[in-house]
Amino acid sequence: GGRGWPALEAWLLNHPRHGAGIRRWRERGAVPRRAKWAASGMMLLSAGVLLAAGNSQRMGRPKALLPFRGNTLLHHAAQTLCATSCRPRIAVVSPEIEKSCWQMKDVGVALVVNPDPLRGLSSSLQLALHAIETHEYSVDGADSVEGILLTLVDQPLITVAHLNAILAAGAETGLAATSWPNAFGPPTFLHRSFFSSLRNLR
Repeated sequence: GGRGWPALEAWLLNHPRHGAGIRRWRERGAVPRRAKWAASGMMLLSAGVLLAAGNSQRMGRPKALLPFRGNTLLHHAAQTLCATSCRPRIAVVSPEIEKSCWQMKDVGVALVVNPDPLRGLSSSLQLALHAIETHEYSVDGADSVEGILLTLVDQPLITVAHLNAILAAGAETGLAATSWPNAFGPPTFLHRSFFSSLRNLR
């Protein structure tokens, strides 16, 4: 939600520790948008984060509640995320749609409310990280999450196969993203080593 992906992309490209490697990786490491291959090999334990706190300026209402194939964008994106191996699965939403999200628990997604989504996508990311850490400390026997898969609510054509491809690439490299024309972006995988930097993202 909020100001969107470009700020996070710029932060990654200019990261003092990882930026140079990311710029090199950008030229060859992004997963094509229509990736058809299935994930294989050893997967990291990854949390799935669905960012859904933004508004639709064009439609004049929360984009998460826009209709798609007989349901909402939010429910469709949650079902797609739930078809992956990600645990835990978290959706970050705005206060205005919280009451419309009762289905999330039914499909296995924990709900996190961003009280001020206008602060930008970074605020939703930080709330999701806090929820992941809370899960690790509060659930008996919970393993440490080794990475996060970031997805956006307004990408309904992204498939389970594509998310699995991102997870597989991320397990090998620690960082994987989707290749779009002239840019890269979500769905994206970030290894745990990025978490501390994400907490300071503004």
